[in-house]
Amino acid sequence: MLSKRILVIMFLVAFSILMVGCIPLIPPINNVAPVISSTADTTATAFMEYTYDVNATDDNGDALLYSLTTKPANMTIDLATGEIEWIPNATQVGDHDVVVEVTDGFLSTTQSFTITVSERTPMEIIVDSPLTFTVDEPYWFTVDMIAHDDIGKFVEAHFEVPESTEGVDISGSIEVAVGSDLVFLLEGYEFQTEEFTMEDATASFRGTFDEVGTYSTTIEVKTTDGTLLCSKDIDIVVVEQAVAEQLVVTQNSGQNDINRAAGHPYIDWTIDGSCIDFEFVNPTTVSYAFDYRVDREVGTVNSWSSIIIGGGELAGEEIGPSYNIVNVSAGSPQTVHVCVEEEVWVGLRLGGENDWYLDWIKFEVQ
Repeated sequence: MLSKRILVIMFLVAFSILMVGCIPLIPPINNVAPVISSTADTTATAFMEYTYDVNATDDNGDALLYSLTTKPANMTIDLATGEIEWIPNATQVGDHDVVVEVTDGFLSTTQSFTITVSERTPMEIIVDSPLTFTVDEPYWFTVDMIAHDDIGKFVEAHFEVPESTEGVDISGSIEVAVGSDLVFLLEGYEFQTEEFTMEDATASFRGTFDEVGTYSTTIEVKTTDGTLLCSKDIDIVVVEQAVAEQLVVTQNSGQNDINRAAGHPYIDWTIDGSCIDFEFVNPTTVSYAFDYRVDREVGTVNSWSSIIIGGGELAGEEIGPSYNIVNVSAGSPQTVHVCVEEEVWVGLRLGGENDWYLDWIKFEVQ
């Protein structure tokens, strides 16, 4: 009798499978819907990976399945773990609605949020360019790498030995300063860093070059898989050493040397580029006056302003507006420092009316 009942039950089960196509799922008693406990990051950057690990729990201990019912193109979710991955492209800058659904097979729950995608700010390299060097003189320059949205990436940086447009390699040396954030080592014809984690960094270099010319190179920063993140063209201009401007004597009658030998008032001077120090010396027992004029400037106003110069280079000009007076007492030298753009005249004023210049000495910048 019992075997007949078992056969009847088996028949009914088989019949149900044939009619329905599967064994019907019966929800557990007191089943509750899953609960999502995590919060989504609602910001993303174009070309940068976006991830969100959806965390959900089920009081009944049921296995959970995750899905996206609303999503932007190319966004994916792991059905078993709930991890969302997405790399938005340039056309996806803006707002995107996302709806996550989690189900235990009977009941489900959803989470909705909006992701705002902003444009990517790529890393940049900043360096003064063109860099101007003087032949055989060392010169420091810095290369700044600003990470921006590429911070944290594993990268390397390199640049080739600078060369001219004719393909001539720059001759001299380039070295990296101690204490730089990055160390570039010369390997063959290329300066190369080891792999590093991208962050704001500065490398200081010192270059000393032997030949005049314009030389170029390009600094590149790439990820370890070879993706170019940023590059910067650099021009190095090497010039001849500049000839410093120098005051030289262009007019001297020799009277100053005669005065010195005879114990009369005279002038000493020391030249430093376009500047000069005059020492007005009076070895006599009476006072004398010396005069100087820089770049034909207007001199010191004095009581002889209306007197006309009777002789010498400035004959016919008024005294006062034409020069600066240095009164020198007996045995008390006076020193004057002047810098000029073109020329300076200096002389000793003699004569009963103090209007005749015994000796003018002219210095010009060359």
